[in-house]
Amino acid sequence: MEDQTQLPGEGLQAVLLSLCSNHGWASSFLSNPASSTEELAQLCMKELAACRAAGRNDVALVLADAAMAGGVDHPRLANHRQRARQQQPGGALVRASHKSSSALAVADAHHWWGRSFWLWLAGLSGKQKSKRQSQAMAGTQEQLEALIAACEDARWSPTALSSDVASRDLSLALLSEMRACAEADKHRLVVRLAKRAAGLGIQSSQINELQQQSQAVLQAALNTRRSVAVQLRKQGQPAAALALLDAALASGNQDPWIHHNRALALVDLGQRNDAIQIWEQLQAHENQAVAEAAGTMLQRQSRKLLLTLHRTLEHLAAKHAWPLRHLGDPTSIDIQAYAACILREAIDARNFNHAELSLAMLEAARSTGLHDASLDDNRALALVNLNRLPDAVAIWQQLTQVDAADIRKTAQEMVARYGPQAQRLLALTKADQLLQAGELEQGISTLTEALLQDPECLEIQERLQCLVAQRSQNLNGPDDPLSQELEAHRRELMAFEEVLNTLEKRLEGDQAQA
Repeated sequence: MEDQTQLPGEGLQAVLLSLCSNHGWASSFLSNPASSTEELAQLCMKELAACRAAGRNDVALVLADAAMAGGVDHPRLANHRQRARQQQPGGALVRASHKSSSALAVADAHHWWGRSFWLWLAGLSGKQKSKRQSQAMAGTQEQLEALIAACEDARWSPTALSSDVASRDLSLALLSEMRACAEADKHRLVVRLAKRAAGLGIQSSQINELQQQSQAVLQAALNTRRSVAVQLRKQGQPAAALALLDAALASGNQDPWIHHNRALALVDLGQRNDAIQIWEQLQAHENQAVAEAAGTMLQRQSRKLLLTLHRTLEHLAAKHAWPLRHLGDPTSIDIQAYAACILREAIDARNFNHAELSLAMLEAARSTGLHDASLDDNRALALVNLNRLPDAVAIWQQLTQVDAADIRKTAQEMVARYGPQAQRLLALTKADQLLQAGELEQGISTLTEALLQDPECLEIQERLQCLVAQRSQNLNGPDDPLSQELEAHRRELMAFEEVLNTLEKRLEGDQAQA
C-alpha cells in the first residue's frame, strides 16, 4: 500500500500465527517456539514451503510479507515470496516490493480467478460480441482535466490521460491509466478515478471491473491491518496498534471500525476521555453494529472514568476537611451531569474561602478529560482568589474564543478588568527573575517595555528606577553625600532617559524599514 508501516519485532510470531488462523491455515511449523529471529526465519520458510506445496500461495504471500515487514530479513524468504506471488492467480495486482507494507495489501486472488472463469464461461453462451462494447468516446476537455486533476491530487503523474489517445478515446485512456495505477499499487487512486469518471458520465464494464478489484485489495489490506492492530493491543502494545491505525486513517481509510479500535488502544494508553469522544461520535453511525458497539463501550468507559474522578475528589475533600454536598452517584449519571455537580461543589468551596480546594477539584476534572467552558471559567476565578492573576487571565483569553456567548462575554469582561494588572505582575516577576540570574540589562529592558505599555504604573516606574540606579552604582562606584540627597530626582531622570533611548531606537527601526 502507499503508506509504510513496520511491525514491531516483539510478538511477531503471534501475529504470524494469527494471520494463519485468519486465512484458514493450520500452522505446522510456526507453532513451534523460536528463541531468535534466525529461528523464526527458519520456521517461517518451512511454513511457506508447506503453504506453497498445498497450493495456498495466498497464505504464503501474506506470511512472507508480514515477516519481512516485521524485520525478518533472509534471502530465501524473499525467494519464497516471489515464487508464491508468481504462482498466485491475479498476482499482478500484488505489490512486488516488500518494503511498502505489502503484507497489508493482499488481494483476494481466488475470488478474482473464479470471477474470470465465470466471465469466460459466459462467453460460450452463443451470444455474438462486438469488437468493442462501446464506441470510442472522445470526451470533453472538462472531463479530461477533471481526471488529470484527480491524478495530480494523489501525486500521480498521468501518462495515458496525457497522451493523444485521450483526445480520441477518453474511456480507453482512462482504462489504461487505471491499470497502470493498479500495477503501481495505487488502488485508492483507481477507485477514485472510477468514481470521478462515473460522476462525469464515463462508464464501462472494464472500468467497473478494475474498480471492484482495487476495492477488494483495499478491503483485504484494511482487514489485515485491523487484525494485526488487535493482535498488537492484546499483546500489550497499544502504542504500536495506535500507530498502525493512525497510518490507515492517514492513507485515506475512514472505516468506522478503525476508529473503534483506535479508541480501544487509547483506553489502554490511559487516554480514556479521548476514547470516549470517539465513541460518542460513533454512537450515531449509520452502521447499527458500529453504533451498538460504541454505545456499549461509551457506557462502560464513562462509568470507569467517573469512578476514578469521584475517588480523587473524595480524597481532596477529606484532605481539606470539606463535606461534599453536591457530588452525585457516578454509577447512575452521565459525564455532563457529573460535571455540573463538580461545578456546584467548586463554587461552594470558593465562596467559603476554600479557593485552593476549588481549584484542585476543577483541575482534577480537567486532568481526567472533562473540558467544559464553565469549569475553566471557575478555575480562573479560583486563581484570582489565590492571587495568580496572570494564570487566570490566560484562561479567560482562551475562553474569549468559545462558542457559548455568555461565557465568551464574561471572559472578555474579565480580560479587560484583570488584564492590565496581570501584565504588570508578569513584567515585574520577569524582571526579578532576570536580576536574580545576573541579567541586569535585560531586566531594565523588560521594565522599560512594560512602562511604555503601561506608563501610569507606579510599581513599574519605581522598580525601573531602582535597577537603573543599581547599574549606575556598578559603573561609578559609591555616590557622594550631595548625590545621595538628590537620589530620587537622579533615579527619575535616569529612568526617563532609558525610556527615551528605547523610543529613539524604535523610531530608527521604523524609519529603516520604511
